[in-house]
Amino acid sequence: MASPRVVSLLFVVALVSYSATAAVAQICQQIPDAICGRQIVDNIFHNIGNLTETCCDALLRLGEECHNTLVERRIAAGGYEKDVVNVIERSFGAWKGCSSLDSCRKLTDATCGSQIVQNVFHNKGNVTEDCCGVLLKKGKRCHTVLVGERIIAGGFEKNATKVIRASAALWDKCSIPGA
Repeated sequence: MASPRVVSLLFVVALVSYSATAAVAQICQQIPDAICGRQIVDNIFHNIGNLTETCCDALLRLGEECHNTLVERRIAAGGYEKDVVNVIERSFGAWKGCSSLDSCRKLTDATCGSQIVQNVFHNKGNVTEDCCGVLLKKGKRCHTVLVGERIIAGGFEKNATKVIRASAALWDKCSIPGA
Protein backbone atom coordinates (compact mmCIF):
# COMPACT_ATOMS: atom_id res chain seq x y z
CA MET A 1 0.00 0.00 0.00
CA ALA A 2 1.25 3.48 -0.88
CA SER A 3 2.34 5.78 1.92
CA PRO A 4 0.18 8.85 2.75
CA ARG A 5 2.92 11.06 1.27
CA VAL A 6 2.83 9.20 -2.06
CA VAL A 7 -0.96 9.29 -2.14
CA SER A 8 -0.98 13.04 -1.47
CA LEU A 9 1.68 13.63 -4.16
CA LEU A 10 -0.35 11.67 -6.69
CA PHE A 11 -3.49 13.53 -5.61
CA VAL A 12 -1.77 16.87 -6.28
CA VAL A 13 -0.76 15.67 -9.74
CA ALA A 14 -4.34 14.59 -10.42
CA LEU A 15 -5.65 17.99 -9.33
CA VAL A 16 -3.16 19.79 -11.54
CA SER A 17 -4.22 17.55 -14.43
CA TYR A 18 -7.86 18.53 -14.12
CA SER A 19 -7.17 22.23 -13.60
CA ALA A 20 -4.84 22.58 -16.58
CA THR A 21 -6.40 23.04 -19.97
CA ALA A 22 -4.72 22.13 -23.22
CA ALA A 23 -4.43 25.85 -24.02
CA VAL A 24 -2.54 26.53 -20.77
CA ALA A 25 -0.19 23.63 -21.47
CA GLN A 26 0.45 24.86 -25.00
CA ILE A 27 1.30 28.37 -23.75
CA CYS A 28 3.51 26.93 -20.99
CA GLN A 29 5.54 24.83 -23.44
CA GLN A 30 6.58 27.95 -25.30
CA ILE A 31 8.17 29.68 -22.31
CA PRO A 32 11.48 27.93 -21.44
CA ASP A 33 14.30 28.17 -23.95
CA ALA A 34 15.88 24.98 -25.30
CA ILE A 35 18.85 24.96 -22.92
CA CYS A 36 16.81 25.53 -19.77
CA GLY A 37 14.02 23.26 -20.96
CA ARG A 38 16.55 20.44 -21.41
CA GLN A 39 18.19 21.18 -18.06
CA ILE A 40 14.82 21.17 -16.26
CA VAL A 41 13.79 17.89 -17.92
CA ASP A 42 17.15 16.26 -17.15
CA ASN A 43 16.97 17.35 -13.51
CA ILE A 44 13.37 16.35 -12.85
CA PHE A 45 12.86 13.32 -15.06
CA HIS A 46 16.36 11.80 -15.22
CA ASN A 47 17.88 13.05 -11.94
CA ILE A 48 20.82 14.55 -13.83
CA GLY A 49 22.53 17.76 -12.74
CA ASN A 50 21.29 20.83 -10.94
CA LEU A 51 19.44 23.83 -12.28
CA THR A 52 21.57 26.90 -12.92
CA GLU A 53 20.51 30.32 -11.67
CA THR A 54 19.44 31.24 -15.21
CA CYS A 55 17.26 28.14 -15.51
CA CYS A 56 15.81 28.66 -12.03
CA ASP A 57 14.82 32.14 -13.19
CA ALA A 58 13.22 30.60 -16.29
CA LEU A 59 11.36 28.09 -14.12
CA LEU A 60 10.07 30.83 -11.81
CA ARG A 61 8.96 32.94 -14.81
CA LEU A 62 7.14 29.88 -16.06
CA GLY A 63 5.09 29.92 -12.88
CA GLU A 64 4.08 27.10 -10.60
CA GLU A 65 0.90 26.24 -12.50
CA CYS A 66 2.73 25.91 -15.82
CA HIS A 67 5.56 23.96 -14.17
CA ASN A 68 3.12 21.49 -12.61
CA THR A 69 1.11 21.23 -15.84
CA LEU A 70 4.15 20.42 -17.97
CA VAL A 71 5.45 17.84 -15.48
CA GLU A 72 2.02 16.21 -15.26
CA ARG A 73 1.62 16.09 -19.05
CA ARG A 74 5.06 14.52 -19.50
CA ILE A 75 4.25 11.89 -16.83
CA ALA A 76 0.90 11.22 -18.48
CA ALA A 77 2.61 10.72 -21.85
CA GLY A 78 4.25 7.62 -20.36
CA GLY A 79 7.64 6.17 -19.76
CA TYR A 80 7.97 7.18 -16.11
CA GLU A 81 5.66 4.65 -14.45
CA LYS A 82 8.44 3.05 -12.38
CA ASP A 83 9.82 6.40 -11.22
CA VAL A 84 6.71 8.60 -10.98
CA VAL A 85 7.00 9.28 -7.23
CA ASN A 86 10.66 10.29 -7.56
CA VAL A 87 9.83 12.48 -10.56
CA ILE A 88 7.10 14.24 -8.58
CA GLU A 89 9.41 14.70 -5.59
CA ARG A 90 12.19 16.09 -7.82
CA SER A 91 9.63 18.40 -9.46
CA PHE A 92 8.58 19.78 -6.07
CA GLY A 93 12.23 19.96 -5.03
CA ALA A 94 13.20 21.92 -8.16
CA TRP A 95 10.37 24.40 -7.62
CA LYS A 96 11.12 24.78 -3.92
CA GLY A 97 14.87 25.10 -4.54
CA CYS A 98 14.41 27.76 -7.20
CA SER A 99 11.88 29.62 -5.06
CA SER A 100 14.26 29.68 -2.09
CA LEU A 101 17.12 30.75 -4.38
CA ASP A 102 14.93 33.64 -5.53
CA SER A 103 14.29 34.54 -1.88
CA CYS A 104 18.04 34.41 -1.18
CA ARG A 105 18.75 36.82 -4.02
CA LYS A 106 16.21 39.31 -2.68
CA LEU A 107 18.05 39.53 0.64
CA THR A 108 21.21 41.00 -0.90
CA ASP A 109 21.35 44.61 -2.06
CA ALA A 110 23.46 45.62 -5.06
CA THR A 111 26.30 47.17 -3.03
CA CYS A 112 26.77 44.18 -0.73
CA GLY A 113 26.29 41.72 -3.57
CA SER A 114 29.03 43.48 -5.53
CA GLN A 115 31.40 43.49 -2.53
CA ILE A 116 30.82 39.79 -1.90
CA VAL A 117 31.28 38.84 -5.57
CA GLN A 118 34.46 40.91 -5.91
CA ASN A 119 35.89 39.42 -2.73
CA VAL A 120 34.95 35.77 -3.30
CA PHE A 121 35.26 35.45 -7.08
CA HIS A 122 37.96 37.99 -7.95
CA ASN A 123 39.97 38.20 -4.69
CA LYS A 124 39.51 41.98 -4.70
CA GLY A 125 38.37 44.41 -2.05
CA ASN A 126 36.98 43.98 1.39
CA VAL A 127 33.48 43.29 2.59
CA THR A 128 32.25 45.93 5.02
CA GLU A 129 30.88 45.10 8.44
CA ASP A 130 27.40 46.14 7.25
CA CYS A 131 27.63 43.76 4.30
CA CYS A 132 28.87 41.00 6.59
CA GLY A 133 25.66 41.58 8.54
CA VAL A 134 23.64 41.22 5.32
CA LEU A 135 25.52 38.01 4.49
CA LEU A 136 24.88 36.54 7.94
CA LYS A 137 21.21 37.53 7.81
CA LYS A 138 20.91 35.75 4.47
CA GLY A 139 22.32 32.62 6.10
CA LYS A 140 24.97 30.07 5.24
CA ARG A 141 22.62 28.00 3.07
CA CYS A 142 21.71 30.95 0.85
CA HIS A 143 25.35 32.05 0.64
CA THR A 144 26.47 28.55 -0.35
CA VAL A 145 23.69 28.13 -2.92
CA LEU A 146 24.31 31.52 -4.51
CA VAL A 147 28.07 30.96 -4.70
CA GLY A 148 27.50 27.53 -6.26
CA GLU A 149 25.07 28.92 -8.81
CA ARG A 150 27.49 31.70 -9.75
CA ILE A 151 30.33 29.19 -10.14
CA ILE A 152 28.24 27.30 -12.70
CA ALA A 153 26.55 30.22 -14.44
CA GLY A 154 29.58 32.52 -14.38
CA GLY A 155 32.11 30.12 -15.85
CA PHE A 156 34.15 29.70 -12.66
CA GLU A 157 34.22 25.88 -12.76
CA LYS A 158 38.01 25.76 -13.23
CA ASN A 159 38.49 27.91 -10.11
CA ALA A 160 35.68 26.30 -8.08
CA THR A 161 37.94 25.09 -5.27
CA LYS A 162 39.57 28.50 -4.90
CA VAL A 163 36.17 30.25 -4.96
CA ILE A 164 34.71 27.86 -2.38
CA ARG A 165 37.69 28.45 -0.09
CA ALA A 166 37.29 32.22 -0.47
CA SER A 167 33.56 31.87 0.21
CA ALA A 168 34.22 29.88 3.40
CA ALA A 169 36.89 32.37 4.50
CA LEU A 170 34.50 35.28 4.01
CA TRP A 171 31.78 33.48 5.95
CA ASP A 172 34.22 32.79 8.79
CA LYS A 173 35.44 36.41 8.79
CA CYS A 174 31.89 37.73 8.91
CA SER A 175 30.90 35.25 11.64
CA ILE A 176 33.61 36.42 14.06
CA PRO A 177 32.65 39.77 15.61
CA GLY A 178 35.33 42.42 15.16
CA ALA A 179 37.47 40.29 12.83
